[in-house]
Amino acid sequence: MTSDSRNRTHTIAEAVDRDLRARGGSERAQKERAYLKSELLHYGVSVPDTRAVVRAALRTAKLSHDEVIDLTRTLWAAPTSSDDSAGNGNSTVAGPAGRPTPVHERRAAATMVLIQSKDRLGGGDADFIEGRLREAKTWALIDPLAGDLIGPLSERDAAFGPVLER
Repeated sequence: MTSDSRNRTHTIAEAVDRDLRARGGSERAQKERAYLKSELLHYGVSVPDTRAVVRAALRTAKLSHDEVIDLTRTLWAAPTSSDDSAGNGNSTVAGPAGRPTPVHERRAAATMVLIQSKDRLGGGDADFIEGRLREAKTWALIDPLAGDLIGPLSERDAAFGPVLER
């Protein structure tokens, strides 16, 4: 992947993060976190709003396979300090070893990126997708990854068989 591609995906990730933060609400965030028994940070964004943010980001992006994977990795990870400029009270918090905490809605957006880009994914991505499943630790991310992504991918590529078996 070129540095231009990497810069492009990071710019898209920052825009997605900014739009998610703008749509979030602290009351909803607290309720979601309690409902999901989540250790992740929550912005308090609804699933339809998260979907709209992702659709808007991907509408003109025309991402390559490598850019889809990089964007997913970036969104899945905890926000960086450059992502903290939204100023809506949803700042990054440090988790147990002082590291920034990943954000549920960013991970949901990453999941949606994969689902909406599944035509660019294949058996070579099985381990990467399995990693997201194992790190998800909540049905709210596992269900779409398994049902909307791995299900259709496994129907067209036998390389997903071992992932399903595990």
